[in-house]
Amino acid sequence: MPSTIEQGRGLAGFLSPLCGTRSTGRLQVVPPTGSTGAVVPANVWLYPTISGAIRPDLAFRVLPNFAAAPAYGWEIPPGGGLVDVESHVGGARYNLDAGTVMRWADAIPEGLDIDGVTVDVGGVTGGDDDPLLGVDRLNAVAIYESIGSPQISLDLYRSSVGQFPAAIMVWDSSSLGTPVGRGKQVYNERWNLLIVTERAESDPKRRGEGMRLLDAAQDLILWKQIYGDDFGKGGGFPVSAVHTQNVIGRFRVARPEKEWVQYYIYGLRLEAGRVASSVWQTSAKPWLKTRIKGHTVEANPPGDPNTLPLVDETVLMPQ
Repeated sequence: MPSTIEQGRGLAGFLSPLCGTRSTGRLQVVPPTGSTGAVVPANVWLYPTISGAIRPDLAFRVLPNFAAAPAYGWEIPPGGGLVDVESHVGGARYNLDAGTVMRWADAIPEGLDIDGVTVDVGGVTGGDDDPLLGVDRLNAVAIYESIGSPQISLDLYRSSVGQFPAAIMVWDSSSLGTPVGRGKQVYNERWNLLIVTERAESDPKRRGEGMRLLDAAQDLILWKQIYGDDFGKGGGFPVSAVHTQNVIGRFRVARPEKEWVQYYIYGLRLEAGRVASSVWQTSAKPWLKTRIKGHTVEANPPGDPNTLPLVDETVLMPQ
């Protein structure tokens, strides 16, 4: 099961048709000197560096290697190899020139280094800004942990949103866990999806754009469970465990502070299941079952010639 931040990426990624067409390409991955090779797993994430700065707002996902099912990883020989990637969402801003330096977004895959990943000679191309659903377009999609202070401009800047309208996926909280197996619990992670508009023409146009984007975002998120498996070929990852995510409410954010006046913000409250698994870090084994075995040749009370029965019971321990 993916982490909470990966779940947020998956939920936000469902909005891609509102941004345009995704860009795709290949990355050249070179292991460190002396390496015997490595494997780049599917569904790991990278950020490009542009003008010397890492750009987390332009995330890219390593696509599955369908020739290596069921693991879908990319084998990287000692001299280097290629992996296929696509942008998190659509948009021309995701097109990258050949030679662009990339950085791993999360953990560095085993056998590799922080350096040695660049865009291949063909570049990353194909992204455009024509929305594939409706007439309105999202200019940015970001994930942020909290938003709501009077200094909204600072909050939006920290979430890497620079242009509007934009969608911001905000993690809120988790429900009480429910056991679903030995050492496993499922939680409903609660997210708020905020649609932020900043049109200067008039209030009706800001409202209309925001509400249309809110409706379209709800339609794109409903009943989707696997991110990155658009054609049923496998290789994606589950965004919500046990059930598809639910939209449990819609709302508008309105505050009196002057910093909020230029924005119209509409939101969806979402729930998506995530499974947490216990991790054992000691040499002791978990207590999984108990066996009770007993035998006696003693007779029952006088008048009953039968011996007491053999006892041999195995009981699974609650986990």
